Amino acid sequence: MIDFQSILKPCNVEIIRTDDNNPSSRKSILEEASRLLSQSNTGLDASELLEKFTKREQLGCTVLDETGVAIPHCKLETCKAPAAALLRAANSAEFGPDEQVELIVALVVPTNASSDHLQILKAIAQLASNRSSTSDLLRATSTDELYSKFVRLVGID
Repeated sequence: MIDFQSILKPCNVEIIRTDDNNPSSRKSILEEASRLLSQSNTGLDASELLEKFTKREQLGCTVLDETGVAIPHCKLETCKAPAAALLRAANSAEFGPDEQVELIVALVVPTNASSDHLQILKAIAQLASNRSSTSDLLRATSTDELYSKFVRLVGID
């Protein structure tokens, strides 16, 4: 089983509050995820992360079909261990062509990551496909609650 407490730090969880005058976009979400990850992980540069996440999104949108969850991810040479940021958009955010998301799990792994990378993505995708679990995450009213629910739910098969 994957130890998500070592991958997702509580300081990398955020609830993005938006309104009609300041909606969330894929770019702003990727910028925020990059900022969070770079602040809490030595050796990660926010602009380099943003570039890698953006290039990955250009290959194909990372929104999981009809789940409202996106998993932007990349490999980075300066990354020493897998790291994630969890963001919840208070209002749906436009993440791709006709794609709205409410939960975003941004993941960065070392360039030499092999099956660990795929196992982490698989665990997140399984959580995202469970409507009950995602609904529970969307009801979280604080970052602490969102973090603890995510770590608990992602460990359930």
